[in-house]
Amino acid sequence: MEEVTNLISTADPPLKYLVLDAEAIPDIDTTAADTLKDIHQVLREKGITLGIARANRRLRETMQLTGLEELIGVSNFYPSVRTAVEAFREASLAGK
Repeated sequence: MEEVTNLISTADPPLKYLVLDAEAIPDIDTTAADTLKDIHQVLREKGITLGIARANRRLRETMQLTGLEELIGVSNFYPSVRTAVEAFREASLAGK
């Protein structure tokens, strides 16, 4: 959490989007789910959209069960980092 807070406070220009590359995350437990909820809340309060890229099926299922998928938004899950970056770039150009 501290790393995310530091990233937010030192980013220049300020962040609008943050993509988590979840390829190396096989699954999460309740502590990790709570931490992701906290990170999402901090980002949302700062007007930053969280995206999740390359989440495997098991991770997605856990995120569904814990409510993270709904909280983050299904539309903010991407099959690759590239598609996440492209989507956020388009949204930024569109003023979203």
